[in-house]
Amino acid sequence: MHKAWGRIVAAAGAAVLALLPVSAPEAQAAPAEGTADVQAHLHLQSHTIPGQRLPVEVGAFQLHEAGVTHLTIKVTLPSEVTYESTGDHMNCKPPARGSRTVICVPDRERLDGSVTGKMMVRVQEDVLPGTVLRFTSALVTEARTVDPRPGNDSKTAKVTVVKPVDMASAWEPSSLSVTPGRPVTVKFIVTNHGPGTATPGLHVNFTTDDSAMTLLPRTVPPPGVTCTADTGIQMCWGYGELAPGESHTHTQTWVFDEQHAGQTIHAKARLGGVGRTDPNDANNPATLTFHVAGTAPSTPAMPSASADTSPSSPGGASQKPGTGEHLAETGTGPLATAVAAAGVLLAVALGALLSRRRTWQRRSR
Repeated sequence: MHKAWGRIVAAAGAAVLALLPVSAPEAQAAPAEGTADVQAHLHLQSHTIPGQRLPVEVGAFQLHEAGVTHLTIKVTLPSEVTYESTGDHMNCKPPARGSRTVICVPDRERLDGSVTGKMMVRVQEDVLPGTVLRFTSALVTEARTVDPRPGNDSKTAKVTVVKPVDMASAWEPSSLSVTPGRPVTVKFIVTNHGPGTATPGLHVNFTTDDSAMTLLPRTVPPPGVTCTADTGIQMCWGYGELAPGESHTHTQTWVFDEQHAGQTIHAKARLGGVGRTDPNDANNPATLTFHVAGTAPSTPAMPSASADTSPSSPGGASQKPGTGEHLAETGTGPLATAVAAAGVLLAVALGALLSRRRTWQRRSR
C-alpha cells in the first residue's frame, strides 16, 4: 500500500516539474541573431518665433528587439539656433567649435525598450519670419541583429519661424446677475491682436466652480469647431488660422437650478495650443462671474424626538396618514411592534443565560 502511494506521489511530482519554467542556462542565453527595425524619434513644435527657446525631443524605439548594446544619438542643428541645455534622461555634449552636431547618450532605457530625452535650443533674434529650420536626428547603434530598414534610423523635422501673436480671450459680459430657472446667453470671444497670424492648433478649455460642476452650458462654437463635454469641463478645438484683428466667437446658454440660489459662480476659460508663438499668455484666460439671485436653500431641521408630529384623532388615538387607520397610543404601530420584538428577544436571551448558569452551578457542586 505504501509503495503504491509512493508511486502516485512520484508521478504527480514529475508532472508538476514538467509544468515549471525551464531554468537551465540555455533558457537564459542571449537571443539569436536576426532582424529588427530600430527607429529614430525626433519631435518639435511646428512653429516658433525669433528669440524663443525651443525644446527638441529625441529618442529611439525597438531597442529590445534589436538587441542594442550601445546607443548614440547625433542631432544636427540648423545654423539659426543655439544649443543651450539637456533635459531629463539624456546626456548631451554641446557642438564642437565649427560643428552643428550634438552627441547624446541616454542615461536610462524604459521597460519597453525605448529612450527619449529633450534638449533646449534658442532661435536667434535676427531670424526672419518665414525661415524654415531643419533638424536631423541619427542613431548610431551596436546591435546583435541586422536592421532591415536602416532608412528610419534617422529622422528630419522642420520648424517654421513666424511673427509672434497675442491671443486674448474675453467674456461679454464678464459679470451678470441671473435667476434660477431662467436661461441666460453670453459670448466668449478669442481675438488675435497680432502682429502675426495664429496658426491652427488652438483649443479652449471651459471649467466651472466645484459647486456647479454638474452644470454644462449649451455652447455654439464658430463654424468648423467641435466641442465635447465631461463633468465640470468642456473643450473646443478645430480652430483655423486667425489673422491679426480677427476673432472667434462662441455663444453659451446657461440655466441655473434652485440649489445654486444665492451663490456666486465662476465660469473660466483658458486658451491652449498657442504654443510658443504667443509670448504674452497673461490674457489667455478669462473668468465670467454669475450672481445667482435668491436665498441659498438651508438644510431642513430634524424633528425633535419628543415632538408629536402625528395629527391626533378623537379618543386619544393617532391616525396613520393616508389609511384612515387609528393606532392606539399604547401601540400597535411599527415602532411599538419593533420594541415588543426586541423585548421578546431580550427575554429569551436572559432565560438562556440563567439556565446555563444553573447548569454550571449544579456541575460545580
